[in-house]
Amino acid sequence: FIIAFYSALRYASFSIPYILLIKLFGIELSLQTALCVVGIIFLVQTVLPAFLVSDLIIRGSVPLGIISSITGNSSVIYMAPGYVLYFANLVIPALAGAFIIIASRYKVK
Repeated sequence: FIIAFYSALRYASFSIPYILLIKLFGIELSLQTALCVVGIIFLVQTVLPAFLVSDLIIRGSVPLGIISSITGNSSVIYMAPGYVLYFANLVIPALAGAFIIIASRYKVK
């Protein structure tokens, strides 16, 4: 039971920010549909092999394809939640780490 609880907690920690961004960008999906869509997006992004450049393409095109197939219209805004999460979770920490490393190298002793 405890493993299922931790798994649900981990899934919630990944999906809640994505759902909040979907709502923030004004994408019209019900909560149930958003939960299903986020799960499918995570599944497809996990299954598809991605490298540095193709990862950026996949992060945008997967939500675009899935959400537009559900809503019936195609909008570039569907790519925004994936890119915002990518930027917040990978780019900002990488830049902060690079800054710390560079600052520690040139530290005056």
